[in-house]
Amino acid sequence: MEKTFFTVHPSITVLPPRDEPDLHRAFEVRDDSMSDGTRHGYEPGDMLICRYLPSSHWWAQIYAARYDYVVIHRSCGALLRSISHYDPVAGIFILHSLNPCYVDFSVDIAEVVDLYYVIKVERYK
Repeated sequence: MEKTFFTVHPSITVLPPRDEPDLHRAFEVRDDSMSDGTRHGYEPGDMLICRYLPSSHWWAQIYAARYDYVVIHRSCGALLRSISHYDPVAGIFILHSLNPCYVDFSVDIAEVVDLYYVIKVERYK
């Protein structure tokens, strides 16, 4: 019997705009926190193409359009969530999961290193 030591995922090509090459990143979904059983959810193994959102744009961007975000947290790592509330005065984000098994929670904005919004999903199932 052959042993498998790693998984090879299909490759994807991301061609960011020439004037903004460092503003895009790809993330792989690892858990089911954003899986709600619909086509709008995210499943483990999905690849997300995301665009960097500078902190100077957080206030306008978060309320202007409803995106899902990859929040890079100082101690928790990368979290895929929607932002249900943003309070810059109190310095918090309220993060929401699509999966009802996960509860909403708040994070201190000072602990957020980077913020990316999902612009494309590549599903391989």
